[in-house]
Order: sequence, then C-alpha cells, then structure tokens
Amino acid sequence: MTFLPPIFELDYWGVYDRGVPNKERIIFKPRVRVNLTSFMIVTGIQKPENGVNALQPFYDNAFWFPDVVIDPPTWVFIFTGPGTPTVSTEQYTGAPLHVLYWGRKATIFTTPNIVPVIMRHDGILFPPSIGRQLTEADLTSSQLQNLASSLKP
Repeated sequence: MTFLPPIFELDYWGVYDRGVPNKERIIFKPRVRVNLTSFMIVTGIQKPENGVNALQPFYDNAFWFPDVVIDPPTWVFIFTGPGTPTVSTEQYTGAPLHVLYWGRKATIFTTPNIVPVIMRHDGILFPPSIGRQLTEADLTSSQLQNLASSLKP
C-alpha cells in the first residue's frame, strides 16, 4: 500500500445531501491561498485496510478544477449535477462561495462507502511534440544525463 502525504491547504467538509438529485455536493474551504487547478477529485470505494483509509478508484470518474485562485474564508461547493459555475456569497457565513458543477446525469454518492477524494497534482509530464523524433543529440545531452543520474536511488 502506498501512502501519500496529506493535503494541508484544504479544509475538507465532505459530501452533503448524498444521493439527492440537484442537491448532492462536495464542500471544502482553503486554509491558505490556492489555485484550484492544482487539485482534482477522484471517486471510488472506501476500503479501510489495517485501520488506514484506502480507495479503490472508479475508472474514468474524475473532476478537474478550473484555473481559479481562492483565499480563505472562501467556500467551494461542487454539485454533482449539471449547471453553470457561479461566484456568490454563502448564505450563513457571508463568505465568498464558488459553486462548481460536475455535470453528471445522476448522483454519484449513493452509499456511504462511495467517496470523493481530493488529490493534489505534484507534477506533470507532457508527451513529446507530435511528429518530433528523438535525435542522438537528445539521447546524449548533458541535461538528459544529469536528470537520469538524479533519479537513480
């Protein structure tokens, strides 16, 4: 089992109105200034193993955040159904509220063991440009050699 570091930048409140069409939503707040595009949500079956939370992810079931920077005390509500993203004010706290929509045709979190997990992107790798072929210079460049040696255990 692989353990990932926790995400301290967000205060995750969970799923509200689970299984209720047009009301089911995920709620969280930032603890510090964050760009939401650094995160994504994946869903799956929660499977506690040896007292530790584990997730068996569903295939092709992820929510990608837009490129939006938020600060505390902003709220983020992600409704699982369709809609148009808006920015307004949370009715009880008066704090800013970003309302996002997953765009699903049906609710997702119909049982307590189906959970959304927020993940942070810690890196990204793009494929080489289309049509670009590696050359001998690419394979022998000092930058490539330095990178390869830095990745060795």
